[in-house]
Amino acid sequence: MIDINNMKIKYSTDYSWKQVMYESDRKLIRDYHSLTTPSDYNGNWKEEDVTLEQLQEYVNKGYAIKINC
Repeated sequence: MIDINNMKIKYSTDYSWKQVMYESDRKLIRDYHSLTTPSDYNGNWKEEDVTLEQLQEYVNKGYAIKINC
């Protein structure tokens, strides 16, 4: 049985920024064919047990979230 009042999540505070950087780098590679880029665009994921209120707070802050992973 899953307790919806307390769940395990992974969240990333920089995932959105890394995805924007990835898209920008891909455009530069297509246009100029020569660019050194980072090897990891996945963001820094942290694991935490949260309540629904904490989850809502992270959503409001715009964090990327993986639930029950």
